[in-house]
Amino acid sequence: MPGKIKQATNRSHRRELSRREFIERIAGAGAVAAVATFRQDVWAQAAETAKTPPEPAGTVSNTAVFADKNPALKPHSDRPLTASVAAEEHNFAVTPNDRMFIRNNLLTPDIDAGTHRLVIKGLVDKELTFSLDQLRASFPVVTMQGMLECAGSGRAAFVPAASGTPWSPTGGMGCPRWTGVRLRDVLKSAGLANGAAHVSGQGGDFGAIATAAPVIRSVPLAKAMEENTLIAFAMNDVPLPKIHGYPMRLVVPGWVGSASTKWLHTITVLPAPFKGPYMDSSYRVPRLAVKPGEKMPATL
Repeated sequence: MPGKIKQATNRSHRRELSRREFIERIAGAGAVAAVATFRQDVWAQAAETAKTPPEPAGTVSNTAVFADKNPALKPHSDRPLTASVAAEEHNFAVTPNDRMFIRNNLLTPDIDAGTHRLVIKGLVDKELTFSLDQLRASFPVVTMQGMLECAGSGRAAFVPAASGTPWSPTGGMGCPRWTGVRLRDVLKSAGLANGAAHVSGQGGDFGAIATAAPVIRSVPLAKAMEENTLIAFAMNDVPLPKIHGYPMRLVVPGWVGSASTKWLHTITVLPAPFKGPYMDSSYRVPRLAVKPGEKMPATL
């Protein structure tokens, strides 16, 4: 009997040693894995830093942009900066500022509202210049809710897959309240000359390289003169966030989102649609059908 007890004790001891060794080995493996993961994170951050140069002077960093955003707002790209929320985050009648989608074409300019000026020129009787305070004081201030939507909204569902920001079916859209002055009031004060047909907006955003084309879009004069087309300086009753066009922007509800020029500094009345890359090769629908995946024709 004593022999059997001793053998059982030895087997128990061996099992205990095995469990201890197992735990120690697992702990060691975990430590190795943790170190490996840490190194991977460090390498990934270093790689990200290496491929994304520092923000140029005069711009708002992406980190600063997201400092006051809802965590539900997820970025899709860094340059240009794009971001949106999932469908379940659109559970508001009025889109909150911290959940409004982001769509840049260039960088986010850091503009001083005190020195910023808006110029009205082109086919007008007199060229005008306004500061933000002068704009507020010169025209009736109105507030309205208006929908903005990126032209590529829903792109993630395209078959075959399309290049560009992977907007979900509910991404790239929002419906905040806007406060500003009517564009038509400003145009009337400048006086529309004969031949006026389109109105373009140009903003203060710029590219990482000096040769980047400015973002300029125009809309038909009839759209510019609609009562809900605004030069806005507030969003949901507070000044425009810097990422959303501070200190002033166009808001053209019901029109492709790129027409609602952010960081607005120049309005030009034209005899025809503006000619430029953001009018002629982007945001265009060809006259003839193009098969999925094929390039757009040179002549639209």
